[in-house]
Amino acid sequence: MTTPTEQQLAHMLQAAWPAPSPRLGHKLASAPWTPRAVTRRRIATSLAVLAASLLLAASPQGRALAQSLFTYFVPAPATAFVLPPQPQGTLPATATLISEVAPSIQPTGFRRYRSIELAQSLVGFHIYHLAERPTGFLFREIGVHHDDGFIITRYDAAGGGGYLEIIQSTGPLPSSAWMEVPAEAIEKVSVAGLQGEYAQGHFVVYANATSAVWEPTSPIFRLRWGDGAHYFSIEKYGNMPAMTWLDKQAMIELAELLMTSQ
Repeated sequence: MTTPTEQQLAHMLQAAWPAPSPRLGHKLASAPWTPRAVTRRRIATSLAVLAASLLLAASPQGRALAQSLFTYFVPAPATAFVLPPQPQGTLPATATLISEVAPSIQPTGFRRYRSIELAQSLVGFHIYHLAERPTGFLFREIGVHHDDGFIITRYDAAGGGGYLEIIQSTGPLPSSAWMEVPAEAIEKVSVAGLQGEYAQGHFVVYANATSAVWEPTSPIFRLRWGDGAHYFSIEKYGNMPAMTWLDKQAMIELAELLMTSQ
């Protein structure tokens, strides 16, 4: 045998190597590293993650996880709930009178007072309050749940049509199905360096309906935060002209002002 020359080697290789077929070209066009294949994989992955997230959110484990992500609002398990049966023949509760002076004995239960100073003299903890009433509002009253350490200071909108509540509690803020908020409607915020949460909307009942549904555009705005020992909520109901200045940022600034009260 003799060693082939370079020309002979080139001729042998050309004769031995098969020419690319159309089938090979089609396979290469759909290879996993092509841009089209990469895009298809990304879409499929996103859909799979979305489906898994929806299944998780609907499960008890998902609701527990949602609850753990928020501190002040209770995430609603759904955007609607069936109304509970209405009791028959129940008389309306008698409104609690507003006290002008301190009672003769240590008060218990829920009491309403005409001034913050009077309420402060009857509780053993500091009541956070604004030094001046917010623009466009008139002070109405302060309610004290003496047994629970729960305070509600209420201002009415000048001219009517809405009101503002400043809530303070020595424990977690109470909640019910009506007070819950869908997780996607809860926004994380910061109040004077403290963790807080903001939400707009409320559960409402339309005429002849048997269920309450979440209405994200309802003019109810809530800001909640806490310092570990106290929990707070500023809640604006309505959005009349005298109240429109109190948007999310203004509510945060009002909360920061509240925290500096003495």
